[in-house]
Amino acid sequence: MSFIRSVLDNELKEVETEILRLGNLVIGQLRQAMTALHTRDAKLAREIIAADAELNEIATSVEKHSVVTIARQQPLASDLRRIIADLYIGKELERMGDYAARVAKAAMLISDQDDGIALPKELADMAEINEKLLIGVLEAYLAHDPAAARSAASGDDQVDALYDQFVHNLMEQMAGNPNATNRHVRLLFAGHYLERIGDRITNIAEQVVYMESGRNVELNP
Repeated sequence: MSFIRSVLDNELKEVETEILRLGNLVIGQLRQAMTALHTRDAKLAREIIAADAELNEIATSVEKHSVVTIARQQPLASDLRRIIADLYIGKELERMGDYAARVAKAAMLISDQDDGIALPKELADMAEINEKLLIGVLEAYLAHDPAAARSAASGDDQVDALYDQFVHNLMEQMAGNPNATNRHVRLLFAGHYLERIGDRITNIAEQVVYMESGRNVELNP
């Protein structure tokens, strides 16, 4: 292995490590946001919102590291595809972190509304599926496995179905309990953010396919 190849491989590995760290932080933020929503814990919600800055810093580092690698190493086609995919994946994970923070904000805004209404099960189910899909797509990224990426993306249909059911049920509840409209609206936003996380996972899967094949594909059109 040439010295230049060795340097490039090390730089690619450093970016990969940052992306996996970013993904793990997103998973943790999503778990905590759902806990804050379920328990109406305003303090935890504020901590999640504040922690989003760390996610943004890592995503910025991924972007800068990738751009510097392109400028310094002049990578070949397959390496360039990987770097481009890394750039996009970092952005997608950053957006997921933003969505987790927004779920936490919704939790904070309804933390003082003790109306005795349980958190809709669809929200918890959406978050659980998203976590499994995100783990799956990150494993596909690490293994350079486009088939596994496609499999992870296909799970977004479950998230979409749960979201549709959630909206339908919540609209019925709003009609029957107008005094809880503010809480229901905040939950609608939380559900929307969880649905968008599923879409971002699909986008990452598409980048894994591109990274390995050079083909731009649209999964779950």
